[in-house]
Amino acid sequence: MVEAVQTYVNLVGGLSRATLGTARTAARGLLGQVGLQGVADDAERRVGKLAEEILAASRANRLLLENVVAAEVAKAASRWGFVRFEDLDEVREEIAEVRAQLRRQQQGHPVDGTSAASAPTVQAGA
Repeated sequence: MVEAVQTYVNLVGGLSRATLGTARTAARGLLGQVGLQGVADDAERRVGKLAEEILAASRANRLLLENVVAAEVAKAASRWGFVRFEDLDEVREEIAEVRAQLRRQQQGHPVDGTSAASAPTVQAGA
């Protein structure tokens, strides 16, 4: 009995991929465990309906689980400072601009209309 219930829970919980055959087997197993195997044999339509309900629940719960996992991964990645793939090109362009500005500044060229000679200097200990 435990195996039939575990199979049902795994299918409905979305933890395993369900096919119509596995859902029918799970439905028959559940009905058999509660002494309704004869009813299952006589009522294929009911077994089919139960199997379809198991599949629908499995798909819905799997989708919910995937969304929860994706949201948690996105939050963790954001906390760690990771960049989403969609934003990667924009970040690369920004890094290239900053590097170019730094290079110009190190060469003594003006950056944003100011020259290195006219920029205020900060003395150590001041």
